[in-house]
Amino acid sequence: MDKSTYFPLDFEAFWSAQKRKAEKSEWQGEWTERDYPISSIRLLNCTFTSFDGTPINGICLLPKHLKKGPLMICYPGYTGDKGFPSYFLKWAMLGLAVAVFDVRGQGLSPDHARYRRAAAVPGWMLLGADAPETYYFTNVIKDGWLQLQWLLSGGLPFSVQDVILNGSSQGGGLALASGALMTMDDDCYNPSFILSDWPFLSDFPDAVEEASEGPYMEIVQYGKRHDPLRRNWEDLMKTLSYVDSVHFASKITSPLYMAIGTADKVTPPSTVFNVFDASPSKEKHIEVYHGYVHEVNPFHEEKKLAYTAEKMSTYSYRKGENQ
Repeated sequence: MDKSTYFPLDFEAFWSAQKRKAEKSEWQGEWTERDYPISSIRLLNCTFTSFDGTPINGICLLPKHLKKGPLMICYPGYTGDKGFPSYFLKWAMLGLAVAVFDVRGQGLSPDHARYRRAAAVPGWMLLGADAPETYYFTNVIKDGWLQLQWLLSGGLPFSVQDVILNGSSQGGGLALASGALMTMDDDCYNPSFILSDWPFLSDFPDAVEEASEGPYMEIVQYGKRHDPLRRNWEDLMKTLSYVDSVHFASKITSPLYMAIGTADKVTPPSTVFNVFDASPSKEKHIEVYHGYVHEVNPFHEEKKLAYTAEKMSTYSYRKGENQ
């Protein structure tokens, strides 16, 4: 397809309308505290009821000695879930509050949305893809926006003063989406920084040609089964363009720290570089790990910790001012 026409000219207007419509719906969050063997951490079980009544499970970790400070929102990978509290202890030990929610329909959280068109192949990539307004990932991104509103408006027993967004693969794409929506909203401050590892949902036209494993193959299989001559391909790409990380990244001015493995067959390196290049951020960096595929990277986990600790060292709440 002609990528020069791929960017939707009404991108900002579309997302502004989607956010406002979602905000006017009935949504709410609630939490209950549960016992946790690490006494320095308050652990909350959260349930967020989104714009269409979908209940989404989450957890929050709060350092007990903090009354206010930065919140890190973590986003799960494709088919994953909110995970276990121990996954996020390293961030809490840095003095961060941490929140993570399931993605609707993934993990143990349902999806109550009504889609006019089924996915056609196993997975979520084609669910509701007949229009951007009804697309599955449009709903997912709206969930993330409303969760952010709840967290920032006093939903937790913790005063949020800054937001850090963090995710890998699907989570990396969703972190970029939330960061862009914050940046495009005059009533919301920008995220302090964004950690986005090998982001999925990136540069769909190239991704479906270059990927050989993972969720992009759902789109490839759909084309093979239902549109082998690609007569409706541009219509599908138009829907996907509204959730493309390249387009969200073009709105992000916050510090951006990314990574990619050169042997990644799930999120092809070229698509991730296109995301990185699209951001106008004046403080951005991408780590390139030779030989790494789409996998957990312990080297990068250490580098992310160091990067975050350096950023945290400039925050006043690390100096006891919130006691």
